[in-house]
Amino acid sequence: MLILLITGCTPLIQYSLQITIEGNGQVIPASGSFLMGTSVHLIATPDENWEFENWSGDITGTNPSAAIIMDSNKVIKAKFRPAQALTTARNSTVEKIDIINMDACLMQMIEVAYEWKNEVDYLVGSEQTVPGDGNDYTSLLEALNDDPYMSKVDLVNTLVDTFNDYYSIYGYDDETYSALNLGDSFNTLISAFTTFATALNNTPSMQEVYNARNDSVYFEDISVIDLGSFADGLLLYSTDSTVTDAAQYLKQALDQAIINHQETFEDTVYGLAILLLSYEEWSEYSEYENLMLAEDTDWDEFIERFAEYTEQPTFSSILSFSVTWSSDDCDLGIVEPDGSVFDVADEESPNGVFLEDMMDGGTESWSLKSNPDEGEYSAKVYSWDYIGNIYFTIKTASQEFVYEEYITPDEIISFSGVVVENSTSNIQIKIKIEKFANKEVRTKNN
Repeated sequence: MLILLITGCTPLIQYSLQITIEGNGQVIPASGSFLMGTSVHLIATPDENWEFENWSGDITGTNPSAAIIMDSNKVIKAKFRPAQALTTARNSTVEKIDIINMDACLMQMIEVAYEWKNEVDYLVGSEQTVPGDGNDYTSLLEALNDDPYMSKVDLVNTLVDTFNDYYSIYGYDDETYSALNLGDSFNTLISAFTTFATALNNTPSMQEVYNARNDSVYFEDISVIDLGSFADGLLLYSTDSTVTDAAQYLKQALDQAIINHQETFEDTVYGLAILLLSYEEWSEYSEYENLMLAEDTDWDEFIERFAEYTEQPTFSSILSFSVTWSSDDCDLGIVEPDGSVFDVADEESPNGVFLEDMMDGGTESWSLKSNPDEGEYSAKVYSWDYIGNIYFTIKTASQEFVYEEYITPDEIISFSGVVVENSTSNIQIKIKIEKFANKEVRTKNN
């Protein structure tokens, strides 16, 4: 009889569990090694005034209690965030705040409203910078004294109306104040906005979006735009029916959610702003994606696409001027048909839009808007501290001309002879290049 005996032990296999923490809190058990097949039960405990947000890595979800089977090495992150004091108060009282009035600049934005949506019934504020006097509290308190039991709706209307009356009397021509209902109509608005953000993120034509952004009413700088005005621009420029349908739906929902809006603008604004950033600005907003609106919609993904598109010089298909240089600071200026002069620091001229103000080499450009005034358009190139060659480009739908010139801080180079006729159906180009002594007194605001 032949017997073969094989003996031995299966080695004990261990896997590592690596726990990282963002914010203030702890996870039990902490990082360590565990036998293969072990079920590890994790509990995330926030510190005082913090709350657990979510797991990421080899576990996902928002439940602070989770389990994982150790069948390989695992890496898990627990994220904690500051506790929402208003949420805690509402959970204790089962009551929302009736009204929040933002007597501060640039606060009536959809991002801000979305953060408040579960805590407040009505949000009141301005898309614009607010003058130093703020609200007209004298008139507001007089109204409350006359009717101390006025309803919430009457009070928010009084806040908006007294603000508008006060600044209209004093001749302000660029103020706006609105009241936003954060109830069911806001939920409808967010549904429309979600569709709108997805449509923009998927559209194949970013040039049309860029044109719409540049025609939008903006506040303080072009990155803070009126949401309804942006939708109007898309309805004008976009050939993507998914985008235009979403823009129309958004405008309808916006009209229902804004219960009172007063403004002294010459252009039409709708009472709610949004952030839309170009390439250089987007890099400064790394925390934007942590906003609730960004987490719940495709808006931050769309901004990412838009920022990437604006990283390179973008030109109108009708007419554009651009100047490129290697270092230090130059500026592009435009002389309009009526003789008025604008430069890149103005961000736009009556008939065109500048792209970026570059201060250490790069490319600055100006693009003609649709339906421009007829006449001659000229460009000026200024040097603040650059000495060397510049490359000036004129581009139309069918032609491109590039001129190389040498510039010093003592000179202005003028490129004249571009004539727009018959609302852009005909562009005559007979360039005349001249150099002038730079005797202008100009101040650069960095």
